[in-house]
Amino acid sequence: MDIVQLLIDGFFIFTLGSFVVGMIIGALIPIGLLLFPKTTLSCLETFLRYNIEYNEYTLKRLEELK
Repeated sequence: MDIVQLLIDGFFIFTLGSFVVGMIIGALIPIGLLLFPKTTLSCLETFLRYNIEYNEYTLKRLEELK
């Protein structure tokens, strides 16, 4: 098997795995909201705050590079 085919197969497996993990997480959020609404919302809020802070940090770094 040549290296190009190996890379293509690896990329396909990686993207398919990411899709499956995303689908599982996407299914768990509504279930979590039904069973544990307060905990799930708290976790989502923490996750979103972290993402906002990281995006601001990345934007600041990109502006410094200009």
